[in-house]
This record gives sequence, structure tokens and C-alpha cells, in this order.
Amino acid sequence: MPHSTLAQMLIIVLLILVNARIFFLKQERVDTLVFLSPLCILLCILYIVAWHADIFSIALLFLSIFSFCINIHSLSRLVQKLYIDHYSPVFIASSALAFFVSLALAVMLIIFSPIKIEAVKHSVQEKRIRLVGNFDLGFREANAFEKSSAELFVYEPLQKDVQPAVVVVIGDKRAESASYRPYMILLSEKGYRVLACDFYTDSKNAFSFSILNWRPIRKLAFLLNSIYSPNEFEEKKKSLEENIVKECRSLLTIAKNQYGNDVKIFFVADGIAENAIANMHSNIEGLNQNLRNQELDAEYFFLSTVKEYLTKGFGLVEQTDPLLAKYLELKKDK
Repeated sequence: MPHSTLAQMLIIVLLILVNARIFFLKQERVDTLVFLSPLCILLCILYIVAWHADIFSIALLFLSIFSFCINIHSLSRLVQKLYIDHYSPVFIASSALAFFVSLALAVMLIIFSPIKIEAVKHSVQEKRIRLVGNFDLGFREANAFEKSSAELFVYEPLQKDVQPAVVVVIGDKRAESASYRPYMILLSEKGYRVLACDFYTDSKNAFSFSILNWRPIRKLAFLLNSIYSPNEFEEKKKSLEENIVKECRSLLTIAKNQYGNDVKIFFVADGIAENAIANMHSNIEGLNQNLRNQELDAEYFFLSTVKEYLTKGFGLVEQTDPLLAKYLELKKDK
């Protein structure tokens, strides 16, 4: 299992322990296991910050909050060093519900866990670099104490025979660089140096509800918005395409700074990024005047032209997000 799935399983195990104690603890007891309920909330928040939000992490967060709420009485008595003589029927029923929901989530997490792919087994070096800056002034590597405004992912072949070209992957806003990771490892295994980047600058107005613009939640917000409010999502596409054009130019600069001005660069685009690049090259009305009539100094390729790629705009979810793949009526692909 990937590390992210193992972290979620740890939270589920703690939830099972804190809610299963109604089955094995006797009367007149000091209820020390109740301390696991606030710990689960903390771990859920840390998970979302580290790996970004998904359906399972949000479900675990709500279940942890529910477990904490039903355990407030027990927690307060433990802090006061008081015995808990008995559990009320309501508490027993609530804990039993949380226990069985935790078991169900554990089963679903195992079934729909992402496929674990180790880059080194494919002779690929994988690097993640925090960047700071903006589209106007450019980006540079952030130091340890700077808040990053972008995350650059670099995949390089370990073998000596490296192709004389760099592939830059530009994804959709309903996906992140990690959603294209199997494809980027495949390209790098073939000898290509591959770059992708998640930009968090100039995106604060994508949603009117500010928390949805928070970087760990943004991808899930775009995904749910496109599924349940497709008309609203279509209205956002114009501004999103303008941002993607800026991202392309920034990545072009980053690639040339890293590999030299004479290196051949290929852009691989998906979803909204395909529209953005097509509009820029064909001068379709809609982009800002300073972005129109300018072309990328690079060749480009659209993932939607690959007939086997059935999840346009979502990334390789058959490997990276099997639950979403199931929603799209596709199977987990090992």
C-alpha cells in the first residue's frame, strides 16, 4: 500500500479502538482510551495537509469529529480523574455505529487503495521541489522557512542514455501532478526527463467560499464542482485557462533554466490544459490580450488523443484514485 493509504489505515485502527471499548471494558473503570478521539482529529488534519483531501480523508475527519463529540463526557471525567460507572444506552449505540462505520471504511480503503508504484524500481529518480514566487516575477526554490507557492515534480532516468528532450505535463485542475505520476514514471523510464508542477498562486478567487481555495482541498473542490455543478464549472473554465497559460510559460522557463535554453521541450496537456494551449495557438477569442497571439516555444500533445485514456481531465485515476475510477465506471488497473 502507498504511504498515504497506510496513514489512513492508522487513523481507522485508532477509531476502531476508541469505539470498540464498549465491548470489552467493565464497570468502574478509568477510560484512558478516550484520548484517542481527539488524536484522530489531529491526525486527519495532518493527513490532509500532507497528502491533500480526498473522499476517504474527509469521511475519516467527520467520523473522528463524531467520535470526539460522543466521547466529550468520558474525556472530561478522565481529565478530572473520575471513574465512569457506566456507559449510557445512547453512547453505546453511537459508539457501535462509529465502530461499524470504521470497519466499513477500512474495507473500502483496502479495495480502492491506489496502486503503489516505486519509481526506483523503474530506474527513475523522483524529486519534489518547493518553489516560491509568482507568474510575473518567476519562481525559485524555497528555503526551509518560506511558504511555498508551487510544488515542482521532477522525474529523471537513472540510466545514462537520456533522450535529448524534456516533457512537461500540464494537467487539469480536477487533478494534480500526482494524478499523472504513473504516466510520468513511464516516460522517464523511456529516457525522458519529465516535469510537472502544482501552482497555488493566483487561484484564491476560484471559489467564493474561501476554505475551498485552500491548497489541500482545492483539487477535491474542483472535482466535486465539475460533477455536481457542471454549469458553474464551465463558467470557471475561462479564468482557469488563463492561469494555465501562465503556468505553461513558467514551466517553460523552469525547464530551460534547469536543462539549458537549447533543450527540446514537449508539452503534454490534459482536460482544461488542452483547451488553454489550443486557444493560445489558434488565437481563439477569450484569453487576455497579453496572452493571445503568443505561442509556446515548444511542441505539444493532447492526452485525449490516446484512445486508451478514458478519464480526460481526471488523470490516471484507474491507478491513482480507484474510487473515482469506479464512479466513472472503470476498473482498478494494476
